[in-house]
Amino acid sequence: MRHGDLIKKFLCASVALACGGAQAADVKVVPPVAGGFSVRNAGDSADLLRVDENGRISFPNLGAAATQSAAVCFDTVSGVLGPCGGGSGGGATGATGPTGPTGATGPTGPTGATGIGVTGATGATGVTGAQGLLGPTGATGATGPTGTTGATGATGPTGATGGVGATGPTGATGATGVAGATGSTGATGATGLGATGPTGATGLTGATGPTGATGIAGATGPTGAGATGATGATGNAGATGATGPTGATGTGAIGPTGPTGFTGATGPTGPTGATGAGATGPTGTTGATGATGPTGAAAAARFQIRFNGTVSTALTNPLYPTGLVPGNGGTVGFITTQGFIVNYNLADGRVTGSTTANYTGANCTGNIYVSSVTYPRGSISGFTTSNARFYVPKNATAVTDPTATSRFTAGACSNTSNALVGTYYVAPPNDASVTGYSEGTTGLLTWDYVP
Repeated sequence: MRHGDLIKKFLCASVALACGGAQAADVKVVPPVAGGFSVRNAGDSADLLRVDENGRISFPNLGAAATQSAAVCFDTVSGVLGPCGGGSGGGATGATGPTGPTGATGPTGPTGATGIGVTGATGATGVTGAQGLLGPTGATGATGPTGTTGATGATGPTGATGGVGATGPTGATGATGVAGATGSTGATGATGLGATGPTGATGLTGATGPTGATGIAGATGPTGAGATGATGATGNAGATGATGPTGATGTGAIGPTGPTGFTGATGPTGPTGATGAGATGPTGTTGATGATGPTGAAAAARFQIRFNGTVSTALTNPLYPTGLVPGNGGTVGFITTQGFIVNYNLADGRVTGSTTANYTGANCTGNIYVSSVTYPRGSISGFTTSNARFYVPKNATAVTDPTATSRFTAGACSNTSNALVGTYYVAPPNDASVTGYSEGTTGLLTWDYVP
């Protein structure tokens, strides 16, 4: 059957349905017995879709269509087409195999003759179906009546405002007394007119006398004879104007303030007298040096200390005794030429100090912290079993609660930080160029009586 006949039947069925006022329904195509249903191309020369009499569906051009990304499956009961679900068709798609080598390009075949196909005859235009009649538009339903707005209820009466209590009567204001008129200010008297005197000339400075030999202080030279100029007279002060009398206090209105009196002119300052400046007298000769006084009496006991047989004052870096404390635990004190003090134990000739030391550096190196109470500024002391000398600078700055990096105690060094409590000085190793001291670690001390 040709598709033109099928379209005619479809149109007739549509018109019949429309005219009959039937509701929308499926469109049915019922081919004749042993006939099929085809969708043809515009030239009516080939099938695009065909359903044959056995229900088999074919797409003749499907083999030439572009490759797509999804497979199409159908339901075996209903025949509905759709994307394939999991497990439909075959198993999972295997991994893509490696691309085979590209084969050699074959020789180009001869160009075929260009054929000119015969254009098929144009099919007859199908009959346009009659336009179905439109059903009448239903009448618009009547609008329901608008409900009546209820009446606004009456406003209740406003309650009466309570009455304000009566204000008590204001007491009568007493009458203001009339102020008396202000008396006029008396005129200021004129300032005296004495002229300011000229400034006196400065007197000449006397020549400096030669410096005499040192000796007895000479007498102070007399004061120069230049007279002091007279001080100019002070101008007369103008008379003070009389104070006007105070007006009586009346009961009338306050009168206007009287005008301020004129200030009298200031008189010129009298001249300043010239200041006389006598010449400076010559410096007296220096008196002769007085005779040396007698030597004081010797102390009750005098001594000198020897280091390994050498008198302390004759050492390379001399030490001068300052005190001797004999007996158990006795010490002897010295002072160097640089002004540093050092004490020795009389028992073993060691510099006083401690066998324990807190160092600023690791492995018991660097400077050490010493208590400001025990080791004063400008002192030299010995530390650890080697009696190594350290000194406190004279200008040392105290530090509070420092932390040592290492510590020497019980004959060994440990790199354990030690938090110290109190005030300490930082003492560097002894420097002879600074302290003037360079003795060994110990020395045999003996002392002599000096008559």
